[in-house]
Amino acid sequence: MKKYLAFTFFIILLASPMGMNAAFAANTWYSGEGLKEGDYFRYTLCHFDYKKCSEFEMDFWVEGKAESGDWQLQVLVIDGDKKIRGDMIVGRVAPEPIGGSDNLSPYRAVYKSSLVWLSGFTTRVDPKDFDKPAWGKIANIGGQQVGPFPPHTETITVPAGTFETHVIGFHKGTDNKIWVWDNFPFPIKALAFVDVTTGTIPVEYEFELLEYGNTVNPPDFLETVSTPTTTQKECPPDSTFVRGKSNLDSGKMIIDYRYAPENPKPGCTIQWNLDFNKSFDETQFESDVHYDIFVVDEDDKALRSLATDEGRTHLFTPDGKDLLFMDVKEPKGIAHYAILVRGTGPDGVDPNPEKSGILRIDLAIGEGKVPPPVVTPPKETTPTPTPPKQCLIATAAFGSELAPQVQQLRETRDNVLLKTQSGTAFMAAFNEFYYSFSPTVADWEKQNPVFREVVKTTITPLITTLSILNYVNIDSETEMLGYGIGVILLNIGMYFVAPAFVIMRLTRHNK
Repeated sequence: MKKYLAFTFFIILLASPMGMNAAFAANTWYSGEGLKEGDYFRYTLCHFDYKKCSEFEMDFWVEGKAESGDWQLQVLVIDGDKKIRGDMIVGRVAPEPIGGSDNLSPYRAVYKSSLVWLSGFTTRVDPKDFDKPAWGKIANIGGQQVGPFPPHTETITVPAGTFETHVIGFHKGTDNKIWVWDNFPFPIKALAFVDVTTGTIPVEYEFELLEYGNTVNPPDFLETVSTPTTTQKECPPDSTFVRGKSNLDSGKMIIDYRYAPENPKPGCTIQWNLDFNKSFDETQFESDVHYDIFVVDEDDKALRSLATDEGRTHLFTPDGKDLLFMDVKEPKGIAHYAILVRGTGPDGVDPNPEKSGILRIDLAIGEGKVPPPVVTPPKETTPTPTPPKQCLIATAAFGSELAPQVQQLRETRDNVLLKTQSGTAFMAAFNEFYYSFSPTVADWEKQNPVFREVVKTTITPLITTLSILNYVNIDSETEMLGYGIGVILLNIGMYFVAPAFVIMRLTRHNK
């Protein structure tokens, strides 16, 4: 009888989906472990191949089994201001995407290359042991094998909660880590980097869990309706393109650009291919470029920007190359576009404005031609002046360097103050004081919307009084000093004397 029971138990093990591994490897994990009908997950994630790791949210619910026997997922993507609903089919051996809605194609690619990247190393038929030193494959040529990574276990906190995780990773140039929670289908968090040999190491993919659970009925996020898009019939394929190359107006960087189609239609999209090259050698790419693409009017006043349209504060490319798609909201005719380079430096901090500048490009919307782009050779011998420093506090308060208030300050500085010796001396002393604290204040504004509104309200009267200098004739140093002192006294009166007078009157009234 005992032999019969043992034999029967052995046959059951062999017939189970994971066989012997599931029975005896209690400390193992595989991509998709425990995934079942009704599970839902919400993640923020990004990948370098999609907008240079521009973050978006991906939420999905396991509706049930598809006709093929694989899992059918209902999906919502929130990408900036756009919401995309669709479905996705993923495998049962490994939850890799094997089909789904066309509108989710780029997001499926990110999902496969980030959230289920470990399915290339461990699947339902080949679970891996957390105690093994490696999982048998290298992640990059010349790098370590993927496997348990020091400190091996770690308590982490993400928006979905606090988890006791196993750390999986490898080292190639820097540490690449994926935090796995046992018996959970997907990693909780990950941070991996692009395999580069020189320069800044960009993030390849990053994600973290926002929420998870199980429900019989579709979760609330699936009630979201997709953002309307232009139909394919209204935007037929067009293989025409325009290519140009030019220095920024500051001469600090060369932009090699290509846009398609030649005559983008209102309501359709423009594809931009941009290469940011060094001003002294157009074969070398600039790295860590902060920039944006604006549509401006005849007076260079900003009408909208690509970053704002996508719900971002700026665009960023760590390797000096970018591919973007921009909706056309302008009517037929000539539209003025401007590529504004804010500077260079790591993402997440204010860029160094030394290489800032603007490249203006006219596009013929709908039909017609624009003058051929002027190719400006890089400046080799004649040094160019460093662009004036940015108005950091005002830029953060009003949201753009091309905001009317910021341009008003810039015009007063460049067209009035810097035209006289006394004004130039004042600006030199002022800049030394101003830039000792303005980066910190600008950071506070970006992090706290309430503080930003307070600053905006506070500096608006100052900007208004300074603009007076744009409407008076200043023909001498004496006049510059006279008007300048007058504006200073006016601001002292508004910001200090008037409030002090009000406080004194209120104090006497209360007595």
